Amino acid sequence: MLSFSRGNQEQASQQEILNAGKATCIAAQGLVFASKGSRGKDPAYLKSLAKAAEGVSDSLGQLVRASQHALDELAKGTKDVEAAKGKVSESIAKFPKATEPNKDATPKRVVENAKNIIAASAGLSSAIATNNQDEMSRAANALTELTSTMLKDTVAIHEQLPQKPAVHEKMNNAVMATAKQVEELLACGAKLAVADEAAKQPLKVQMDKISAALAMTLHNIGDNIH
Repeated sequence: MLSFSRGNQEQASQQEILNAGKATCIAAQGLVFASKGSRGKDPAYLKSLAKAAEGVSDSLGQLVRASQHALDELAKGTKDVEAAKGKVSESIAKFPKATEPNKDATPKRVVENAKNIIAASAGLSSAIATNNQDEMSRAANALTELTSTMLKDTVAIHEQLPQKPAVHEKMNNAVMATAKQVEELLACGAKLAVADEAAKQPLKVQMDKISAALAMTLHNIGDNIH
């Protein structure tokens, strides 16, 4: 379904550029026609020529806008990955003192979110490898939301268990390590998505290492919150 949607978006962008290009050609032809048979400073002629020139200018502007829109669509996923990295960094900076707790948090949900983070990080790697901008956006947004929820749940659980500082420390260490690895994964992913062929391989290796470390941290997170 996503591939179909993506195909429709690309076709729409191509059609928009094609229409703008046709309009530019027609306007240019009108300018050429209006400029034939120069009649000096005849007001009617000058008005016709100015109108034709304005049509060319408007059509060119439309063509430029259509082309820029198409380029923006092609890079939407990459931009979302970059934005997600910034949002995760903000969540990390707030934790734990400025983090707003989720009132319905449970240790079980922290563990469930950990599993979902593993799935989303794998989805991000796959999307970048295939340059699937829609999936890149989906995975990046999921990682942002899951990481934020995990940090907020952790703060809430601290409030539920105020007499267990040792548990607080273990949880803080575990979720902070996870959040920082997600941050590193997104930063590396954003670079990999726009890298040239020579730079891709070392970035792929780096991303695989971060993913492996993240999976290990998340695999053990359940032990750290009991």
